[in-house]
Parts: sequence; C-alpha cells; structure tokens
Amino acid sequence: MKQIIREYLPKYVFSILMVCVCNSAAFAEKSKEINKHIAVNSSQKIEISNFPSAKITVKAWDKQEIYIAVKVKISASDEEYETQFIDSIKIQENITASLVIVSLKDNAPEENDNQFNFFGLKFGSYFKKDFTVEIFVPALNALMTNARYSSLLIDGIRGELRASGKSNTLTVSDCFQLKEITNDYGAIKINGCKGNKVNLSTRNGSLAINDFDGAVEINAPYSSIKIINLRLGAFVKSKSATIEISDVGGDVTVESNYSSISITEVKGRMWVSSKSGVVSIKKCGSATVNADYSTIDLKEMHGDSISISAYTKSGIVRIDEAIGKVDIDAPQSKIALRKVSGEIAITTQSGKISITEVNGKANIKADYSTIISRSTEVHSLWLNGKGNSIEINCSRLPKNTVILNEQGTTSVNIPTGFSGLLNLEAQENRIETNLQLPASAKGATVFRGEIGTGNETITIKSGKVRLYQI
Repeated sequence: MKQIIREYLPKYVFSILMVCVCNSAAFAEKSKEINKHIAVNSSQKIEISNFPSAKITVKAWDKQEIYIAVKVKISASDEEYETQFIDSIKIQENITASLVIVSLKDNAPEENDNQFNFFGLKFGSYFKKDFTVEIFVPALNALMTNARYSSLLIDGIRGELRASGKSNTLTVSDCFQLKEITNDYGAIKINGCKGNKVNLSTRNGSLAINDFDGAVEINAPYSSIKIINLRLGAFVKSKSATIEISDVGGDVTVESNYSSISITEVKGRMWVSSKSGVVSIKKCGSATVNADYSTIDLKEMHGDSISISAYTKSGIVRIDEAIGKVDIDAPQSKIALRKVSGEIAITTQSGKISITEVNGKANIKADYSTIISRSTEVHSLWLNGKGNSIEINCSRLPKNTVILNEQGTTSVNIPTGFSGLLNLEAQENRIETNLQLPASAKGATVFRGEIGTGNETITIKSGKVRLYQI
C-alpha cells in the first residue's frame, strides 16, 4: 500500500496543480467606446439619468446638441460574460417637445469578487466594470442629472441646474443658475457658481461651498459643512455636524444640535440654535445664540448697532472684545467677558461670572453665584440677587453702583477720591471699609450718608459688606 502511495502521489499532486493553474488563468479585459450626437432646441430641458457607477464629466458648449462619449472596460472570470455584457451597452435617448432624456443601457451585473488565494494563485469568479463618460450639452439649456455611486463633474452650465443622486462625489463649477442639489452619503463641492437661491441636501455626507453668488438653504444631518465667500445669506439645518461658515454678505441661520459650529465675518445678523455643542463666532455683526449645555465663544464683535444675545443652560459663555448691546441668560453656567463695551445684561443662577476690562452699563441678576470683576470701568452697575460671592475691582469709579446681595458676601474696591452718597447695609456683620466715615459709624452695620460733595452713589446691601479705596 505504501509503495502505491509513493508511486502515484506525486502524479496526483501534479495533476491538481496543473488544473489549478489552468483555472486561475485570468482573461484579458474587453473594452468598448461608443458615442452619440443628439440634436436639441433651446426650449428643451435635458435630463441625464440611469447611468451606472462611472466617472462622469458634463461640460457646456456653444453647439445646440448633446454629445456623449462612453468608454467601458469589462473583465470577468468568464470570457463569454465579457463579450455578452459589453455588447449590451448602448446610449439611449427619449425625446419629447419639452424634454430630452439621455441614459445608458447596461445589462451587466454589479461588480463582485468571489476569488480566493491558494499558494499565490487566485481561484473563483469575479466581474469588474469601469465606465468613463464625457458629455457636452448646450450651455443655456436647463439641465437635470441623476447619478449614483459616481464621480460627477458639472462645469459651465448657464441654464437652470438640478442634480440628484446618492453616494456621489459631485463637483459643480462655474454654473450660473443652481437650483437644487441632493446627494445623500456623498460629497458635494460648489466652486465659483451663481444662483438666486439653491437648496442643498445630503445625509452622512460632506458639503463644501467656495464662492457662491447667491443664497443657500441646506439640510445636511450628520455631515461636514464648509461655506466660504457667500454673497447673500444662508439657512443651515443639521444634526451632529461640523459646520464652518465664513465671509457671508447676508444673514445666517444655523439649527444644529450636538454640533461644532464656527462662524466668521458675517455682515448680516445671525441666529444659532444648538444643544450640547460648541458655537464659535468671530468678527461678525449682531448674533443670537440659543444653545443649552454648550460652549459659546464670541470674539471681536465690532460694528454699528451690534446686539449679542446668548442663552444656555449648564454651559459656558465667553465674549472677548465686543462693542454693543450684550444680553446673556445662562443658569448653572460659566460666563466670562473681556474687553466688552456697551449695555450689558447678565442673568444666571448657581453660576460663575468673570468680567475683565468692561465698560459702559452693566445689569446683573444672579443667585448663589460667584462674581469676579477686574478692571471694571462701567459708569453704571446694578447687581441684584442673593447668596452670591461678589468681588469687584473698579479701575474707574462708577457714577452709580447698586448691589443687592441678600445672604451673600460683597467686596468692592474703588479708586481713591470717592465723593458722594453711601448707602451701606451689612445683614450679618459690621461694615468693613477704609472710607472716612463719621466716628458714629465705626463698627456699624448700617450707614447712610454723604462723603464730600460729589455725585457718585454707592448702594450695597449684603450679608457681608467690604468697601475699600485702593
């Protein structure tokens, strides 16, 4: 028996290997080029649809006809399949008085690769196809495209343009009348285009606009959105997104929860709505931000008649360099203002407020919060609440200061030279001050009276009161 195995085993193994080698031989791919001219008149709309996954380029020209050139390559584990399917590919058109529809007939199956590797040799079945399509259309005719799983470039269209599809890499350049683009799970790029208003839609995709002479309306959840140089305004609706907007000539509205939102250099007004996000606004005009559980950053907000409103809960609000009217409502939040000038209103509860180099008029409503103000130059300060820890350092003496802080601690440092009316009441301890009060007021818990003949007024009512000239 062993003798038989030794004699026939090498021959058996050799036969298997020869069969394997023969079966693993790959057929050469087959290719085909087809083209077609289709006459159209100026009033007919053009629709390009039902093309297989392909690399498609659509360009405008000055001829009143459509020209299509298709290059296709097919390779398969079965050579008969290659011949059968490549011969089935045809350019088709459906023409009516108002519409020309161009499509590509393709009976080939979807690509597949069911090969396996055995000692460096591949076995099994496979089918692969590759389409490259170039289309020229009259520049002024309205155009509609519908593609899936393709790379699609549209360039130079002067008529109305609408593009729809799924999972495409879509680039639109130098087109004049963008109307609508839809591309879920894909990428949209718009470069140097025009349109009164374009509607853009994607999901789990990306959208990049660079230089659009018009307005945009965007619906793009779970996507990345980048807009640069927009002449008119933008309305953006999204969710769990990354949004960057800069250099906009009109108003901007963004509604996007759980998102990172960055807006720079907007000439119009802004409205931002978010939740559990990060909102950053820089070098813009008036802004309203409503974003609970979020971080809100505003920087270099300068201009005429600027109004800033920030609303959050359990979040962070930071404003660095702003001139205008500022309104902040942020309970359980951290609030920081630096180099802010104007009319300032802050409301919080169980929060923390930090103010540095602020001037103008300040009105603060706060309960059970920590409030620290450094280099304060406001001419009017009104602070109302209870249970707060307040520390205020004035680099310039306010004309009118009112602090009502029941059951709290209030420390105020002012420059020397106070002259005016004092109204001090310490509810839990004696008044601590180095101002020259009358001898009868030493160790008092209440003092109401004038020091000098000036017109400054300081009113403090708090659990503990500390007022010092430095």
